[in-house]
Amino acid sequence: LTLSTLVKLANSTPSRKSTIQKTMNWMFDRPAIRVLVRCENKLKIAAAGTYELKEGENTYRGVLLENRAVETSVNGETQLKGKWEIIDGEVHLDRGIYVMILSINPDGSLTRIAKREDGKRNDLSKGKRKTYRKI
Repeated sequence: LTLSTLVKLANSTPSRKSTIQKTMNWMFDRPAIRVLVRCENKLKIAAAGTYELKEGENTYRGVLLENRAVETSVNGETQLKGKWEIIDGEVHLDRGIYVMILSINPDGSLTRIAKREDGKRNDLSKGKRKTYRKI
């Protein structure tokens, strides 16, 4: 059970809300959970920034803002705006039509590894994975 799942459950139905909140209060009182929350917050701060991918004549740019908003552009023209979040150590970009899932690399770059459409995750083959470098 992930932290984000607990938060979603806590905000779900009123009848389950008090039980889940009591469980979360108990969990957050544990040192290991406090460390996990701090690590997740550090990941969010570390992931925020501007990323770029050059393919042939095209330059793709994504800006992940600390308020979880994302703005994308191709060759300087704005394409999409959306939201991003970190789930299980991966960056999930909600593009409206689908969610792009990226791994956070040790050098700070992001690699597109999967898409989630209609609630189903589809991992990309190695040949279709693209890496966006942090600038």
